[in-house]
Amino acid sequence: MSPADASRVRFAPAQEEAIGGLRRLSLIAPLAAVLVAILAASCSLGRPSVALTVNGVAVPGTAAGSYYTTRCSTSVGHGIPSPDAVTVPALSGGSGLALEVATGSVKQIVASVFAGETPTSEPITLAFPKDTARATVPNILPGSYYVMIRVEWEGLFDAGAETYAFRVILRAS
Repeated sequence: MSPADASRVRFAPAQEEAIGGLRRLSLIAPLAAVLVAILAASCSLGRPSVALTVNGVAVPGTAAGSYYTTRCSTSVGHGIPSPDAVTVPALSGGSGLALEVATGSVKQIVASVFAGETPTSEPITLAFPKDTARATVPNILPGSYYVMIRVEWEGLFDAGAETYAFRVILRAS
């Protein structure tokens, strides 16, 4: 059979329909592959980290807990770490802790400040104003404080919260 004769070959209606379906599938397959790649990548997006500055001094912290859920999985982690304490100066004009949080794009930031070296006392809790990473805890006396910062985020395919622990020693002015 010559190539010209092959172009004149006719198939039964059911076979023509199957061939048309295969052609449509070959057009959809690349799109499906892209969608699967996007979903797979969204299951491995990084969680936000937290850096804290107290009264102008950078304070190193330790991850204290996390919760996150994606369309692929859910994970929870807990702990009460003992980060290194950092001495910070008192605010000019009085006592208090000026907290400044550096983090990625988050939905909410909440700070809990505990008197002492562990999170066992009744905390002073404050939610940071929307779209800001600065807040002040007024009327804090000199001493040792355990600070927990919780950031919550929500993405297209994931959501969760990260908690970081910090220890500060507020010295007298």
